[in-house]
Amino acid sequence: MTLLIALSTLIGILLGLLGGGGSILTVPVLVYIADLPAKSAIVTSLIVVCITSSIAVINHAKNKRVCWKTGTTFGLAGMMGAFIGGRISAYIPDPILLVLFAIVMVSSATAMLKKQPSRPESLSQLKTLCPRNLPVAAILFDVPIIENSALLLVAGLSMAASASGMALLVTSLCSTQAQAHTVSTFLVLIFSSIGGSMVPRFMMPEWLQSVGYLTPNAWAIEAVYGILARGDSFAGIFMACAILIAVGAVGLAGAALVSHQSLRS
Repeated sequence: MTLLIALSTLIGILLGLLGGGGSILTVPVLVYIADLPAKSAIVTSLIVVCITSSIAVINHAKNKRVCWKTGTTFGLAGMMGAFIGGRISAYIPDPILLVLFAIVMVSSATAMLKKQPSRPESLSQLKTLCPRNLPVAAILFDVPIIENSALLLVAGLSMAASASGMALLVTSLCSTQAQAHTVSTFLVLIFSSIGGSMVPRFMMPEWLQSVGYLTPNAWAIEAVYGILARGDSFAGIFMACAILIAVGAVGLAGAALVSHQSLRS
């Protein structure tokens, strides 16, 4: 218990000093020191980080170093993601959860070791970044959705085709509904973790970024990012959409072949 309290204090100090490290440090401590199951450790870490972050932000707020609108934006998005992740985690074995957690840790460490862009040195420079010019604020308040609705529709239909084809293939290969649910959940987590849905691919090592192109997630993100951020035309997103549709077609063909063989036998 003494060791657990000492490590908890250290985590709180690091969270207040660096603004991060809460869950990354808390989960291993709860799993390997407090002997909690992985699922319980992850949920408990959320409570720990919530409380310690609330206390740590007080001093930063007094010194006007907090971008409230950006923090609120991240917080609300994080709450929705935490709810969805919590529901999904009920179907994932503890070892897989710990492997996915390790992937996030390695990706975060790699990103932090890379050369970072220059940061504002003065409070006046900080105010120019807070909150309007930060990427998340720009995405929420200055996204050309209406004028690109046709391209987004094409990209969305391509994603739907890919997901439908893969779902049919997985369903045809599984014997029971429970088996199909487990396999599909596992594939979604793997594709999301290396395809950029969980962690941005630019934060990953170069070799893992290349591997990400083997997932439909990476191509879906590439299409949407091209439309909203780069201003790509249909020609610019054609390859991503074509690959997504091809994945769906392969899945549909595979499902048809498996079903045909099953009916014959």
